[in-house]
Amino acid sequence: MVMEFRVSIASERQRVEAAALVDECYWSAYGIRPSELFRGELPPFRHEVLVATRPDGGVLGTATLSWPSAEGLFPGEYLFHGDFHKPGLPFDWPHMVEYGKLAIHPEAPREVFKELQRGFVRFGRTCGITGFVAVVRTELGERLRQCFAYQTIATELYDTGPIEERMLRKLSTYIDKGNLQFIASSLDAVAEGLSVND
Repeated sequence: MVMEFRVSIASERQRVEAAALVDECYWSAYGIRPSELFRGELPPFRHEVLVATRPDGGVLGTATLSWPSAEGLFPGEYLFHGDFHKPGLPFDWPHMVEYGKLAIHPEAPREVFKELQRGFVRFGRTCGITGFVAVVRTELGERLRQCFAYQTIATELYDTGPIEERMLRKLSTYIDKGNLQFIASSLDAVAEGLSVND
């Protein structure tokens, strides 16, 4: 069955629906809601939201880019960049880390994820985002809900330029456990190679 959908920058109404989808995905996976985390404690940040919608306007998925910010923080993220953002540290160096996240409705086809992912990469490049991507997956019962946290670890990349193998070795040590999968590639390769089922 083919599902028609389109990817676009979210309207104000769609931003509300997209935020609700992210909250639902994170609540199902982690028992937390991003909208309630660090409420009133974070510095201001800019963000843009891409949405995949059905012809009737219903939101199937959303990709959120935030920079510079700590909006994407949730407990699992400390597993793979604990040395960059330790719990309890004040957010006094937001320029060093850039975040984004992507959430997919459980009934959405794989193509929705892939198109949002491509949009994330294209749109992210205009924001100067570069680096590595980490993906969090959670299986709930018989359904696979995709709950993704995209991180671009920019601390050293700002100084070193192109992604280097040593960065891969250094960062991959943080995420060799549980249901975390490290996608070791540049954003160009991510655009072609990342899939939900691999």
